[in-house]
Amino acid sequence: MNLDYIITKFANSFVGQNPLIDGLMWQLCANCILSTVPLTALLVFLWNRNASDLQRMRLLAGAVAIGTSGLVSRILQKMLPIIGSGRTRPLYDPNLTGIIHWPIGLPPHAFEGQSSWPSDTAAWVFGLVLLIWLNGGKRLGIPALCLAAFSSLMRIPMGIHFLSDILCGAALGLAMVLASQRLPIPRVAFQILKVQRKWPVAFCAGMFLATYSLATFAEDLRTLAGMIYADLPGDAGRAAQVLSVPLSPKFGQGPDGSPRPSAKAPEEKTIIAENGRPRLICL
Repeated sequence: MNLDYIITKFANSFVGQNPLIDGLMWQLCANCILSTVPLTALLVFLWNRNASDLQRMRLLAGAVAIGTSGLVSRILQKMLPIIGSGRTRPLYDPNLTGIIHWPIGLPPHAFEGQSSWPSDTAAWVFGLVLLIWLNGGKRLGIPALCLAAFSSLMRIPMGIHFLSDILCGAALGLAMVLASQRLPIPRVAFQILKVQRKWPVAFCAGMFLATYSLATFAEDLRTLAGMIYADLPGDAGRAAQVLSVPLSPKFGQGPDGSPRPSAKAPEEKTIIAENGRPRLICL
C-alpha cells in the first residue's frame, strides 16, 4: 500500500464516529466563509492599503492566474479519465474497499464519477496564499497559509482527495501565481486603473463581482457555463457531453457501470412529508 493510502487510512480513522466532528470537517472543506472568503478579503485589504498602480496590477494578474489554475485543474480532472489516466476519489477507490468510512452526513453519491487529481481547491487557495504573501508579507501570509493548509488537508480524512492530489494542485496554483508576479505587465493593462478613477462606482460593482467569484471558486459561473454548453448543438454540445460522460469500468465503476464505492454510502429513501410532497432522506 503506497503512502497516499496509508495517510488516507490513518486520517479517515477519525471519520464516521461522531456526526458533530464529521459535520465540522465538512464545513471546513465546503464552506467558503471558512477558507476562500477570508483570503479574498485580505486581497481587498491589500488593494486599498495605499497600493501603487503596479502593485494593484500585480494583484489583478495574480487573481487571473488563480482563476486559470482552477480552470486547468478542472480540465485535467475531466479529461484524464477519458484517456484512462484518471484517479478515483478515495471514497470510491476499490483498493480502499472496506477500509475507510463514509463521513456522517455526506450526501450519497457525492463526488461519484469525479477524478481527484489534481485538487482544484488546493490550486485556488494556495494561489491566494502566495499572492497575499508576495504583496502583504509574512504578517498576512503566515495566517493565510495556515488557513489554506487546514482547509485543504481536511479533504483527506473526508475521502475527497489524496495528499498527492493536494500537493499537485497546490504546486500548479503556486507556479501560475508566481509567473503572474514575475512576468512584465503590458502597458495597456494599466488602463483598467483609469476606469477606477473615472467611474469609481461602476468599478466597485465590477470588483464586487470579481471578488465574489474568487471567494466562491466561481461555482455559479461554472454551473451556468456547464448548463449553456450542454444545450448547444453541434461540436460544442458534444464536447460538453464528453466532459460529463460516465467513467470507464476501470475508473471507479463495475462492469455494468455501477459505482464501486469503497466506503458504504448511506441509503436513500423517499417519504411523504406533511405537506404531501416527497422528501429524500439519508438513512
